[in-house]
Amino acid sequence: MRCPLCGYQFDEKAMSCHASCAFNTSCGVICCPNCGYQMIDEQKTRLAATLRCLLARHASTGLDSGALCPLSSMQPGQSAIVNEIVSPHYERAERLNILGLVKDARLTLEQKHPTFVLRIGFTQLSIEREVADDILVRVTL
Repeated sequence: MRCPLCGYQFDEKAMSCHASCAFNTSCGVICCPNCGYQMIDEQKTRLAATLRCLLARHASTGLDSGALCPLSSMQPGQSAIVNEIVSPHYERAERLNILGLVKDARLTLEQKHPTFVLRIGFTQLSIEREVADDILVRVTL
C-alpha cells in the first residue's frame, strides 16, 4: 500500500494496530509507519462498505439517456420509454398492459416513496417496488 500523504510504500497486512488501541486486531484504521497518516481499512469495517454502497447508489442515480434499466432505478422527474415487462407473473404483466404500460409507452416517474407513482399519458399509476423491478425502461431526456 502507498500512503496518500507521504508516498511511503508499506505492507498494510503486516501492520499491527497501535498498542494502546482497545480494538487492536479488529481495528479498522491503517496508520502509515512513516508519517502516521491514518486511513480506513475497508476490509475490516462494515461502515466503509455501507458508505461505499450508498455512494455508488448515489452516483448511479444519474442514469444516462438511452440506458436500459428497471423502473425502480429511475429518479423522480425522469422520463423513459417502456422496453418490456419481465414479470414471472403473467397476470401482473397483463394488468400492467391494460393500464397502459405497453412496449414503447412513454412514462414519467413522479415519486419513489412510499410507493412508485408514474404518469403514462393522462393516467397516474401507483405501483410497488417489486412491480417496478419487473418493468424495463429506456431512459430519455
